[in-house]
Amino acid sequence: GLAVAKKLKQSNGVRRQTGNLQGELGNALTDAGEFAEARVAYEESLKIHKKTEDRRGAAATRFQLGTLAMLEGDLKEAIRRYREALDAFRRMNEPGSEATVWHQLGNALDEAGRWEEAESAYRESARIKEKMGNIAGAANTYGNLAVTMEKAGKPGEAEAWYRQAMEKFRQTGDPGRQSMAASNLADLLQNDPARLDEAQK
Repeated sequence: GLAVAKKLKQSNGVRRQTGNLQGELGNALTDAGEFAEARVAYEESLKIHKKTEDRRGAAATRFQLGTLAMLEGDLKEAIRRYREALDAFRRMNEPGSEATVWHQLGNALDEAGRWEEAESAYRESARIKEKMGNIAGAANTYGNLAVTMEKAGKPGEAEAWYRQAMEKFRQTGDPGRQSMAASNLADLLQNDPARLDEAQK
């Protein structure tokens, strides 16, 4: 695709498509575990999107660079890229994309042990998803929020979020995720000897 695009007259449309192809190449290389080559493709994609003033393409590529950084274990870079993507999607008024980035930013902050910031990011992601009526997406974020609360030494809040996740997954007819939330809740409850029966249930 890139070889063909190079032979075409370099109109704005062709350049944008080239940027998209570089992004897709980055995705394929990431899936193949070729992270260094993936970064080159993403950076090229971002450069093209900036030149063609494709704001959405640039925002999406920044998000992809954040995810790549997460896979490489570079949490500082991941957080930086996610914040850039977040700012861009917010300016374009794309709440669905914004909610996705908030969730991923929460993941990166959680991995970095910055639990208060992770909690804030997850809450914002869930708030937007709820407002949009994306109950399944919100439930997924509740589950992550519960795990963060557990790590932060807040078992009461973790329990409340696990229960919310279970209920929403029940409502959306997703028994697999409902079961996962129930299992996580049981793991939490069994730490209290007085609640072993409840954990077993």
